[in-house]
Amino acid sequence: MTVQVRLAGPDDLAAAYALRHEVFVLGQGVPPELERDELDMAADHALGLLDGRVVGTGRLVEGRIDEDGRLVPGTAGAVAT
Repeated sequence: MTVQVRLAGPDDLAAAYALRHEVFVLGQGVPPELERDELDMAADHALGLLDGRVVGTGRLVEGRIDEDGRLVPGTAGAVAT
């Protein structure tokens, strides 16, 4: 079993968001309004594909994590979420 990882294109975003919704909103109880945010539009999204099916996703955003564990957008650094 080999998982292919690649950057998502515009046509891939619906599948990435659907998986995130399944994992975070349905699986972990994150409120839907918190799962998507303003960083999604500027982020580079990655997909993990197994037999052409999206089985993983992540996003890369610019910023750093502060001492409270929160992302500070626009600061030096890069974070994968």
